[in-house]
Amino acid sequence: MGVFYFPRDFVFWTKVKNHENIKKELVNLIDQHKGHKYEILKNGVTSYDREITDDEEDNLILQNHEFLKEIVWNPINEMIDTVTPKMNFDSAYIAKAWYSKYESGGYVKYHAHEGHPKIVDGEVFYATLSLIYVLHDENEKNQTVFTSHVNSVSKDRIFHFETKTEPEITEGSVILFPSSLLHKVDTINKPGRIIISMNIDSSFTNT
Repeated sequence: MGVFYFPRDFVFWTKVKNHENIKKELVNLIDQHKGHKYEILKNGVTSYDREITDDEEDNLILQNHEFLKEIVWNPINEMIDTVTPKMNFDSAYIAKAWYSKYESGGYVKYHAHEGHPKIVDGEVFYATLSLIYVLHDENEKNQTVFTSHVNSVSKDRIFHFETKTEPEITEGSVILFPSSLLHKVDTINKPGRIIISMNIDSSFTNT
């Protein structure tokens, strides 16, 4: 007799300690950059481009590497120490990073950040985590919604996590979640919301 439990989805959040200084630098950089429209982002602009490969991309966000420890790697280490079951990967890198800037009435349709495995220096890397950093937001509540469909032996269930129910998830928050987890952004009331999104690819032993 035995039982095997498959890993569950999760959403983890924390605050960036040096947020005000990072915000000042990155908002100024983004304001000088001309974003473009994208199909799932309504009433807003982004630096995301599906047609440009990771190798070709002149990445506005990743050029500011001095902030990456505080935005990415410190939160990931916190997540690893917190989330159960533990995530144990050998190595990881930022596969893609982009910003999105919202006008009043802006929203994003449901999507996920799944990707194909990549071979880097002989290692296979898989789309593992996605990250949202709320760089600037004057709205009272965060509007990101996560959805997971669970087909169990008892019945089908759809679980929603609306981040607006968590008062702590505001400007300066980093949100981490599996890249395959569906999410959207409900309508933004106050204009000027800026988020930075990233995809983290990881390699694992015995893959």
